[in-house]
Amino acid sequence: MKRLTLLLMSLLTSAVAFAASPAVRDIDITLELRADGSAAVTEVWDVTVSSGTEWYLVRDNLGQIRISDLSIRDETGQVFTNIGSWDINRSLREKAGKCGIVRKDNGCELCWGVGSYGDHVFTASYTMSNVIEGYSDYDALHLQLLSPELSSAPRHVKVTVRSDTPLNTINTRLWGFGFPGTAEFQDGTLVMESSQALTRDQSVILLLRLNKGLYSPAVNHSEEFSTRLERAMDGAAYDDDEKAPSFWDKLISVLMMLVTVLGWIVFPLLALVGSRWHNRKKILGCKLSEVSWSREIPFGGNILEADYVLGQLGEDKEKNTVAGAMILRMIKNGNLLVSKDGKGLIEISFNDAKGQESLYQSEKDLYAMLKEASGADVILQDKEFSRWSARHTSRVNAWVSQVKAEGRSQMGADGYLKSGKFTESGQAQARNVVGFKKYLDDFTIIGERASQEVALWHEYLIFAALYGIADKVAKELKDINPQAFEQMMVYDYTTMNDVVRMTRNMANSITNARVQNLSGGSYSPSRGGFGGFTSIGGGGGFSGGGFGGGSR
Repeated sequence: MKRLTLLLMSLLTSAVAFAASPAVRDIDITLELRADGSAAVTEVWDVTVSSGTEWYLVRDNLGQIRISDLSIRDETGQVFTNIGSWDINRSLREKAGKCGIVRKDNGCELCWGVGSYGDHVFTASYTMSNVIEGYSDYDALHLQLLSPELSSAPRHVKVTVRSDTPLNTINTRLWGFGFPGTAEFQDGTLVMESSQALTRDQSVILLLRLNKGLYSPAVNHSEEFSTRLERAMDGAAYDDDEKAPSFWDKLISVLMMLVTVLGWIVFPLLALVGSRWHNRKKILGCKLSEVSWSREIPFGGNILEADYVLGQLGEDKEKNTVAGAMILRMIKNGNLLVSKDGKGLIEISFNDAKGQESLYQSEKDLYAMLKEASGADVILQDKEFSRWSARHTSRVNAWVSQVKAEGRSQMGADGYLKSGKFTESGQAQARNVVGFKKYLDDFTIIGERASQEVALWHEYLIFAALYGIADKVAKELKDINPQAFEQMMVYDYTTMNDVVRMTRNMANSITNARVQNLSGGSYSPSRGGFGGFTSIGGGGGFSGGGFGGGSR
């Protein structure tokens, strides 16, 4: 019996020791940028503690940055007592439930007691003032958020940057350094995330270029932002950097090309019979063939949400038709005005006096791009936007991504998406997207058409543009009642038909610019700051960070 007891105790001790092997499973860091150039920082550390008495974060090289308002809570919800100045020589018991800061000449250490060994989830919150600094042309944020030489190498790291002003490729550029991963624009936020476990010598460095006017930094420099970027790029290497290919690189490229060619044949077929069917059923709540026509305008007329559904269903074969739908909506709202030149060709002018409160953000940005393309006379003529978009592929590509992100964001805000999945109401509206297209396709053969539907004809045409069938629907509406058509559209059928053609050409210009962008111009998503891969090297000139951290 004694031997059995000793054996059980030995096994229990071994199990505890194994369970308490030191580990940093996950680090989730969120920065909330404030108008005064400060940031509220929240760090969630999912760890296993097996030694030491405290956990600490290194924040050196702060310059004019000041850290305050440190708060710690653990997985039980206990909020630690902030005792101010921290004594690293106190015992495990004395540090339990307490936190504080060790001040140094060049920075500080944020510290708290681990309380006990084993698994913990610590949430650290604090404020960093002056993290955004001004330059002559842009503002910037450049921080090392995770130091190398932690007590244990983290298995996964994610950084999210938020602001009251949505951050996108129109007003922000984003670079990540120090670790393997991605840096992306998502729904008005910035997200960096590791793609594999980090090694102890790797870190996480964030660099942002921010348009003037978003923030009011107290710290300003006379030089341009490019001086900071050039220093950060020293030693950086992206997957898209050019380098002379070796024999093995060439061989691998050939093999990859063969795999790609086969993939173009095999995988689409598999997708059609497998995953696409499954995904559509999750989106619609039923088979696509089971959706009947519906006269209800989807999402109360929200074309961004409808466009997002079409993208998820794989039904957006007419790429970027949402641009045409937006232009027609802005014409309906009076933001854009249609006229003809001396040769009878369509021209679009811009009604700045008309408020843009009812426009989506991506519509406002499209309005700005159209106006910029119109040139010195501020009159947009046929093919002007095509030429402009061909010269601004990066901006066009960013706008396309913004449209998808804004649609997804609105779906979530309206309760149609939850945790990335369609809710019951979202599925119902998704069915309306499919059913309404069937309705417009069969509009002339549907015998029962209420007279009040005439008031919705402009909305019908907007959605028809989204579906890529605007010319067909315009003709059918005109054939039903030419007078009602002109009354509801403000313009006669010939003019509106020319407008539909022009908007279709603009949508095609966006598609062409996007293809040109992705297939090989000078666009480089990571180096250009538009999102993409992070660089393990480079990132120099940052504030914060240092070396060490974790348990001690």
